[in-house]
Amino acid sequence: MPTDSRMLADFVRVGQEILSCDWAAHYGPDIARVAPSPPGVGYAQPGFLGRDYRGVVFIGQNPGVGADRAEVHRLWERAFRGWHDHGTVASYAETYQLWQSDLHGWTVWTQWIKPILDRLSLTEDHIGYLNLCKNAATGNAAPTTRMYQSDWAWTRRQVELLQPRVVIAGGVAVANRINMHWPAPPFIVLTQNRVRSQNQAERDRQADMLAREIRKVL
Repeated sequence: MPTDSRMLADFVRVGQEILSCDWAAHYGPDIARVAPSPPGVGYAQPGFLGRDYRGVVFIGQNPGVGADRAEVHRLWERAFRGWHDHGTVASYAETYQLWQSDLHGWTVWTQWIKPILDRLSLTEDHIGYLNLCKNAATGNAAPTTRMYQSDWAWTRRQVELLQPRVVIAGGVAVANRINMHWPAPPFIVLTQNRVRSQNQAERDRQADMLAREIRKVL
């Protein structure tokens, strides 16, 4: 079934708020941690909602810097500017299409998320994709405590809009943050260990396990 139109419109509206934020005022001195543009493309990443949402949400820590992709960054800046300026489902759809075409270049997608979805016969069209912190950090450093706390209100609003059955937390730190801010959520939280030292066999076993747990609630 297509994603509920009201849910999508509300998601787009929250995304426009995120794109319109005065980050220097929002983060205070911690703005120094935000990656410059490029490669930060001048906008935060609000997140994405698929066209046939099934109640599965992946939440990461924050967007990666994505170095050495200057041409793609220009496309992202143009897409986010359209979403920022218009705040319509149509402007979001253009950004979503770019996301779909660019996912092959996202390690977080190819290494951690797509293997789970493949086991479930799902795609990006079926999920919500969010980050706790909406901005990339210089050198892919971890966001500061203030950045996490400042962005949580938006993340919670997004999750409340999406009403997921299950949230997959991208890393132990992300799971801990969710549990700290939302100790008894109305959805299941599964933790995906994204330690880079994992070998392929370990990643495959984890993807199998997470897919089994997600399938129980779909």
